[in-house]
Amino acid sequence: MKIVIVDDSYEDRINALTYISQYYEDITFLTPEEIKERFYTDYDIYFLDIEMVPDGRELARKVCYLHPHAILIFMTHHDSYIFDTQILNPFYFIRKAYFEHDLSIAM
Repeated sequence: MKIVIVDDSYEDRINALTYISQYYEDITFLTPEEIKERFYTDYDIYFLDIEMVPDGRELARKVCYLHPHAILIFMTHHDSYIFDTQILNPFYFIRKAYFEHDLSIAM
């Protein structure tokens, strides 16, 4: 499986990579600007931060349009955003403060 982590925070990308690499090997991590250049790359799972520029929900809408079978997993420091993402039917929602725990449930 091809995995991509998209977050505007370098520290959060590295943290996510540390935990996700326990489950998968083919992992790419990108900034929000870099993913826009690779929208046509077909990843199987997209780990998207919600609060970034451009907004993670906007990126998710484009992913859903271009790759309807891709799995979306949102990541954030703000638990209240879970309700804002439900219209996009994400597979799971990871709270960054509990990344390891939430990821173990999602996997």
